[in-house]
Amino acid sequence: MTPYESPKGRRAYRRLECNPTLKIIETLLLICFFSGMVLYFYPHVISIMHSLACQALRLGSGESIGIITIPTKCLWKEIESIHIEEVETNELYAFVIALFSFFVAWIIPKVKMAKGLSMWIATIAILTFVSSAFFAIIPAKFPYTIGNFTEFYLHAEIFIWVTIPIFLSLCLAPVPTSMVSKTLLIAFTIAYSIVLGICRYALFIYVLIHIHFLFMPVLFFIFGPLLDIYAIISLYALYVSAYSKKIKEGFSI
Repeated sequence: MTPYESPKGRRAYRRLECNPTLKIIETLLLICFFSGMVLYFYPHVISIMHSLACQALRLGSGESIGIITIPTKCLWKEIESIHIEEVETNELYAFVIALFSFFVAWIIPKVKMAKGLSMWIATIAILTFVSSAFFAIIPAKFPYTIGNFTEFYLHAEIFIWVTIPIFLSLCLAPVPTSMVSKTLLIAFTIAYSIVLGICRYALFIYVLIHIHFLFMPVLFFIFGPLLDIYAIISLYALYVSAYSKKIKEGFSI
């Protein structure tokens, strides 16, 4: 048996033939095309996000909220971010939320549930406790504003959209599937991330204004761009898993 022959019944020893030069060219084409498209169209996407967020702000409040649109530089283009003139604060509300989140963080390890879910809930509770306790004690020195949140969120989303083609193209380079299927996967992942980012941005703005802006850390670190990373990894895993099943069955995609 030569070093490149597969022992009977052992799929781990299979060698998948591919042309390294073609793979490099294919990867570079995918990166250049999709990243270039994102860099060209992202101001238009941000404009849609801005419009929907403004509509979300006015739900239930009419024109009572003073919305300020401030242009900010992202890469070499200007985008619009939302700033609010004035938001009502409530230290008592923050104190109650701090007590409740502290109780949740303390009790959740004692509850029988999946470890991953327990850690997720505990992380949310701890972030909420730190944010609300800080706001309840020294609200004047709360380190973030809604304007800071919107700017940072938009910059993070644009960075993720630009890097999706780079990450997926490099990860898919060793996978001997057709360029068409890789193109569809990257296009679907970018579209999914953009739609998720637009809807989430409007929802976040609504929560921060109509509930309280002390939830900014939880919204950003738990439900923000981290969800995009989960989605990217999950879609890549599903793609590779589907291909491995096709190999097992003797087909290709």
